[in-house]
Amino acid sequence: MSPSSTRPTSLFTRIPLEIRQQVYEEVLSETPCKGVHLLRVCIQIYSEAQQYLFRRPLIFRSQNELLRWVDFVDQEYLRHVTTTQLRLLDLGPDEVVRTLGRRLRLARVDSRSNSPTTSPYAEACDRQIQEIEYALEKVPNVHDFTILQQRSSEPGPCQYMQTSFLYLIGRIYPHLRTLTIFVTKMSLTPLESLQNLRSLRFCGWSTSTPSETSRVLQKLTRLVDIEVFGPPLDLEFDQRPGYTGPLRVQSLTTESLKNIHQLKSLAIWDIRDEFFDDASDDAVFLNDDIFDVLSTHQSSLRTLKLSTTGRPWNAFQKLSAFLATSALMHLECSWRSVDVRFVGILPRSLTTLSIFVPSFEKAKIDLLVDKIVERRSELALLSQVTIRTGPAYQTKFEAKFEEYMARMCQRLKDEGILGIWEGDSNPFGQPG
Repeated sequence: MSPSSTRPTSLFTRIPLEIRQQVYEEVLSETPCKGVHLLRVCIQIYSEAQQYLFRRPLIFRSQNELLRWVDFVDQEYLRHVTTTQLRLLDLGPDEVVRTLGRRLRLARVDSRSNSPTTSPYAEACDRQIQEIEYALEKVPNVHDFTILQQRSSEPGPCQYMQTSFLYLIGRIYPHLRTLTIFVTKMSLTPLESLQNLRSLRFCGWSTSTPSETSRVLQKLTRLVDIEVFGPPLDLEFDQRPGYTGPLRVQSLTTESLKNIHQLKSLAIWDIRDEFFDDASDDAVFLNDDIFDVLSTHQSSLRTLKLSTTGRPWNAFQKLSAFLATSALMHLECSWRSVDVRFVGILPRSLTTLSIFVPSFEKAKIDLLVDKIVERRSELALLSQVTIRTGPAYQTKFEAKFEEYMARMCQRLKDEGILGIWEGDSNPFGQPG
């Protein structure tokens, strides 16, 4: 992109550079970026602001897209990239054919050479990993990396390639601070090298056993933030007759959480596809033991987010007991048949609360707001309450419900609390 003029803008360029940089970051850091036209104002703004385009999260839909992009962009801008998301796809037939052709050419040159011990596919995987390594080495300052899940229509790579890629991330970015892994057919062992990792977001199912996962998490001594989701929506695919691929197991257990270092933030998405799952009333992660385990992190835990499609009745009782003695500052709770009376034992340290109540249960919403107003003097630090209801599907009911929720938010505002209603969000959708 080239600027349309070399003449500086008189007013904006007289502002101190520090303030201009704040403007660039605010305007160009959005995804998708709507302020890219700013770069066309003049050469001075173009040169000052272009680096902020590369500080946005960069999303690559395949490794080939990454390879092409790195070759296209000037090296001086690549050092500004800090957040990257990549979807790793399976090799195409052309990559494997090229490997076979290479072997044939080598065989003609030296007929005495030993036959390769690896398959052409595995050799092609290794060559692709080397190409990705060469590309990522040009982007040295990434501290937040996400491995995206493939779409249903896209071919996912084999376990060998996915695990090799995770080892690669550990080699190139040993100082990585945030890692998100949406794929599940890989081992978690390569995470051991990420000793500076502070935030980990991953599925609780992988090819690693619970003991292996526990060992890995224990070695991540700086890890303070964990977000776990699962089970995978395609887990039953592994259990079909004749399946010979990598077997995924529940890698993260309550024992794994118990043995890791003190957490400041924990998020659990216990979400399943109810259309295919007959046992959806039984939560997997939010079982009777989870809050006993959380007591080991009670002194450090400040943020807790819980979401489940199940109905963990006993776990909810234990949640109440946990809250009574916790020092939480942020709590998010989304599950069916939630008993809003637990507001009566919310810790005094709480500053934000987000809770899901179905739109047809107005009595619970009334009770929730009543309890908050009743305890306002005790919950002096509470500054924001978000009520998530899901959509109201009937047009007439929807209009009345919007008026009703506006009154509830006003009641909270009268108490000095920012009341937010989210009526369109789905609290039971898996991340990624």
